[in-house]
Amino acid sequence: MPTSTAAALRKEIASGELAPLYVLIGADEVEKAEFAAQFLEFVEEDLRAFNVDRFYGAEIRADQLVNTANTMPMMVPRRVVVVMEAEKLLLPTRETKATEEDQARLTAFVKSPSPYATVVFVCGSFDRRRKMATLLTKEATVVDCGTIADADDAERWVKARATRERVTFAAGAARAMVESPRAVCARAAGDHRGRRPGVSRGRAGTTGKLRYCQRHSAERRA
Repeated sequence: MPTSTAAALRKEIASGELAPLYVLIGADEVEKAEFAAQFLEFVEEDLRAFNVDRFYGAEIRADQLVNTANTMPMMVPRRVVVVMEAEKLLLPTRETKATEEDQARLTAFVKSPSPYATVVFVCGSFDRRRKMATLLTKEATVVDCGTIADADDAERWVKARATRERVTFAAGAARAMVESPRAVCARAAGDHRGRRPGVSRGRAGTTGKLRYCQRHSAERRA
């Protein structure tokens, strides 16, 4: 499947129609965490204890994941299983008998996922050259949370981060900023390749860049 976007995933979650497998990749750790939370909250609160599971890749074996995903949901169409730091399960750095067994079981599962569950792999690194990554790219919905797809996506990102960091903009300033041909925020992040500003440099770096953009937008209005 072609790589999807954060905006497309947002619409898919809102529609209530989830695919069997998702892989969240990219540099924006904040957005990946937000999507993981949205998946976990997809099931009604009173039924989550029976239908929602969260694991960490380093702490789970393939058999446990597959058995959990194949468990019939209770009073909901699908159960939700989220695996954080999933690269530690999917793309192990060392080859052992245990990891070989896991890879074989995971390969079979990815080719024929559970009809009763949505499994979400939240990955830090994702080496597309690895066999499992290639298989997931083919069989799962891979969502890139590391790039800005369009102006709407950029505006949403700026507003969300500004809200989190308590930075305010005048009406229309965020939109004007993301549509600027000089790509102010990209320049503030020192990256003109479309990556989201500041996503890998921590809270302080993000806040500084937002305030830079805030000042610049005020200067442009003046």
